Amino acid sequence: MQILLRFAAMLGVFTLSSRVWSVLFGALLLCGSMVNPINAQVGLNPAEVHPGRLCIDLEKTRVLGTVMYIAAHPDDENTALLATLALGRKYRTVYLSVTRGDGGQNLIGPEQGELLGLIRTHELLQARRIDGAEQLFTRAVDFGFCKSPEEAFAAWNHDSVLADVVWAVRSVRPDVIIARFPTDGSGGHGHHTASAILAEEAFEAAADPKRFPEQLRDVRPWQVQRVYWNAWTPGSRPGQASNEPAPSDWYRVNVGEYNRDLGMSYTELAGLSRSQHKSQGFGAAQRRGDRWDYLKLLKSVGPTPKGDFMEGIDVTWSRIPGDKKQNQEVDNALSIASREWQQGNLDKAHAALDAALTKLSGTDPYLELTRNRIHSLMLRIAGVVAEASVIEASVVAGAPLKATVNLIQRGNATANDAVIGALSPNQLSTADVTVATSELASLSTPYWLRQTRPSVGRFGGQPVDWLGLPQTPLSATPSLERTLTLGTTSIPVRVPIVQKWVDPVNGERTRPLEVGPAVVVRFEETAFAFQGKTRSIGVRLTAHSGPVSGNLRLVLPTGWSAKTDVLAFSLAERDADSLLTFTLTTSGAASGSVRAEVETGGQVSPAFDRVRIRYDHIPWQTVFRPAEARLVPLDVQVSVRRVGYVMGAGDEVPDALRQLGLSVDLLSDEQLNDPDPDALARYEAIVVGVRAYNTRAAAKTWVPRLTRYAEKGGTVVVQYQTSNGLLTPMLGPYPFA
Repeated sequence: MQILLRFAAMLGVFTLSSRVWSVLFGALLLCGSMVNPINAQVGLNPAEVHPGRLCIDLEKTRVLGTVMYIAAHPDDENTALLATLALGRKYRTVYLSVTRGDGGQNLIGPEQGELLGLIRTHELLQARRIDGAEQLFTRAVDFGFCKSPEEAFAAWNHDSVLADVVWAVRSVRPDVIIARFPTDGSGGHGHHTASAILAEEAFEAAADPKRFPEQLRDVRPWQVQRVYWNAWTPGSRPGQASNEPAPSDWYRVNVGEYNRDLGMSYTELAGLSRSQHKSQGFGAAQRRGDRWDYLKLLKSVGPTPKGDFMEGIDVTWSRIPGDKKQNQEVDNALSIASREWQQGNLDKAHAALDAALTKLSGTDPYLELTRNRIHSLMLRIAGVVAEASVIEASVVAGAPLKATVNLIQRGNATANDAVIGALSPNQLSTADVTVATSELASLSTPYWLRQTRPSVGRFGGQPVDWLGLPQTPLSATPSLERTLTLGTTSIPVRVPIVQKWVDPVNGERTRPLEVGPAVVVRFEETAFAFQGKTRSIGVRLTAHSGPVSGNLRLVLPTGWSAKTDVLAFSLAERDADSLLTFTLTTSGAASGSVRAEVETGGQVSPAFDRVRIRYDHIPWQTVFRPAEARLVPLDVQVSVRRVGYVMGAGDEVPDALRQLGLSVDLLSDEQLNDPDPDALARYEAIVVGVRAYNTRAAAKTWVPRLTRYAEKGGTVVVQYQTSNGLLTPMLGPYPFA
């Protein structure tokens, strides 16, 4: 509503025998190789099933070095360096993004705020599937551009976010931390600088048992060996000559090397990885040839390395304390597995991995990590694919659900499923099962959006203290838990429940099962502006999974009343909807929130809205959130009546202007290019939407028309545009530099 009022000012306004299975909410962990149970992915990523990628992942079991890369937002990460470290040097490589990018702009759709953060979370995960790194987060909310780290820490609570970074460090136990940005502010954004400060502070705090001692019930202090800054490439900073050499004390990494197993260089992979950030318009080229990245040492323990940035850090199995003979035997078995796989001897590769597992006794975190990696590799070598499909994609929480489980293994190992029994090589096995769904609390909503903290100033609510670490479910996709035995090894497997169909253009598609309330409730507006004491508001109801009837009740804030606050509804089938209208009156009360409750079957429960996010480059997502809206009394004198609006990306401003009583026309390219010199004169103001100059291909032709309109006395308001991908060089009547 504050944005709405600012605009007013600018415009001059003012199948086998059925049995019941338990269902788990929270499958699709961040990385199946990190924590059991392993996720049997339905949609296979070509980068992950590439035989060269499997070869690399086998070799990674013998490399125990770990690097954590820390930056502020999705798309801040250096994907070329991540790919080099993860797939070239075979270190465990983790990107810790302090935020989920909630405060950015959306180039591909209308989602903003926490919904944009959900999109950008999954864009990061898709990027990591390509470049081989892993992905973590903290609780911090991205609130848009920030001028200083002090402003960032005031919004985030410095100690809370530092605790999250320390928890990540103690959990992952990196040998080195690489900060994307420096602490001197030259990164150009307060969040960027704050992420660098957190990286350096975590170096000290993670090793100190007196810092955040409550974490020590689950993790132990960890001393990172070195902290680096991923320094600007010489010549890329303002004021540097393009041929200026790197300082002699910087460490170089060639991120342009060619990987013969993948048939690509790391910079080519980086282009594919970075191009997953589609909501930000960050498509990137796939570069070829040598390219050097630089690391500047900021903090360290022990001797300063003289050559490579990891010099002196033991990344072999000899670093594991305890039985040195056992560690050597494990390493030998893993070496045999890798060699046999490369020679095409799948049975021998499988047997070697099985032998390595039998020797992995002990509680060291590296041992647990390796066990899970081996489980994942054994499933991949055996070509295991498991899926549970349903006819309809939505179900009401608590209702029984019938699903068909399909399971296949394409290897030669002896394989058994706990229910189906023996699995013949390359033969599809099928079972019809009945799933008992969970309680209403397990609606299909990602964990960090299920609950918010009280508002923190202008920055909005903060998520609960869940960090998105590997053991934390990433999404609320229901799944079946099964145990698959390969040879002598029992591997717990999570099978996501999905709907499958064939798209005529894109081929086979899947979408996660939606578990939701019986009826979905949505207020027609997120905020209702009252220019008088009384107005009508609309509430739309939709049947989530079948016929439903009952009553809808409004819960009003103090000082607000309704002619009637309860209305009956009856919806005959799935997706049937109905619009209910309530008349509200204010007695001069301040702004407040109205929420809804639903009564069905004699039970009253909070009402939930449903948001579906559908993009082809990430898994489809569903968010159920409390059905509520703001009630805002306004006393606005409107002097402008008719506005022309040039729609941009994810633009909701026209509806807000209409609530002020303005007549808003959405202008097409043809209207903007009308040869009649007075065609735009009917409008008292014209507003150019967010990123219209980035998304409207014809912008270059009609921007001169807007300039002439302004020259004749018209008002033109141009909202946020980005210099990346401008379709016209002129943002206004004068050049911007």
